Amino acid sequence: MEYSETALLVGGPCDGDHIETYPGQSCIKMPGRADYAPGGVLVATYRLHRVHDSRGFHRLIGLLENDHRGPMQALYEGYKKEKENA
Repeated sequence: MEYSETALLVGGPCDGDHIETYPGQSCIKMPGRADYAPGGVLVATYRLHRVHDSRGFHRLIGLLENDHRGPMQALYEGYKKEKENA
């Protein structure tokens, strides 16, 4: 049975966006706006990571391909930054 999952994208031009993915998909390319990119369009590649919580639920987190943090560290640092700026 085919189904899709929603992934939360962290960082880059699509930070905070949710996107539908397909089973077995390991990365997703997303266009974004950037003044410094050719034609004003930047294509960001997000690698998908599966995160499990203590109750057995899972979520997909997309990190930029050059982001070497783990998905939980990236989420924590993002929420911490938001809280400090509030």
